[in-house]
Amino acid sequence: MGRYPQTVKAQMEAIAYVAAELADLIGILFGDRLRKSRAGRLVIGTLVAIVVFYYLVWLLDRLPLQ
Repeated sequence: MGRYPQTVKAQMEAIAYVAAELADLIGILFGDRLRKSRAGRLVIGTLVAIVVFYYLVWLLDRLPLQ
């Protein structure tokens, strides 16, 4: 068993999936205008950070640290 209950893992996976899809949708809708603005880069960076954080937690959960 991992450190997190299955419900927490499922929630983290859902958050990462939604963040990735939202970043993709924002990129499609606003394109270069969003990437060139400071607020746009902040939004995209935050969404990417959520996805990266999820995968780091997932990888750390897979390592045998006992």
